[in-house]
Amino acid sequence: MSKLPARTRAPQFDALDLEAVAECLKIVAHPVRLRIVDLLLAEDLTVNALAARLELPQPIVSGHLRRMQAHRLLAPIRLGKNVYYHVTNDVLVDLCQCIQSNFTACPVPTPARGRTGSAP
Repeated sequence: MSKLPARTRAPQFDALDLEAVAECLKIVAHPVRLRIVDLLLAEDLTVNALAARLELPQPIVSGHLRRMQAHRLLAPIRLGKNVYYHVTNDVLVDLCQCIQSNFTACPVPTPARGRTGSAP
């Protein structure tokens, strides 16, 4: 039997509230919500502008926005009659950079196409 390789990284999650981290990751771990975050990191947009870019009905996009807003990942900003959505959690910047650098270069199996437009 061969010897397992040595690890040099020490555990780093001791001080984290892993329940809160897992809940945040669950909220972001949806293709539509990831796309929303990506769009909102580039510019603040209204729900109608997001719906148009995502080619989804406005009520579906609103549901995704509500979920992310409830977890303090986004905030609405009212300018006149329009409400723009803004990314409030800087960890999303790092998360998107991590996704971009780690998942575009390697083949990731694509799951069977399901209900990616709905907000579970």
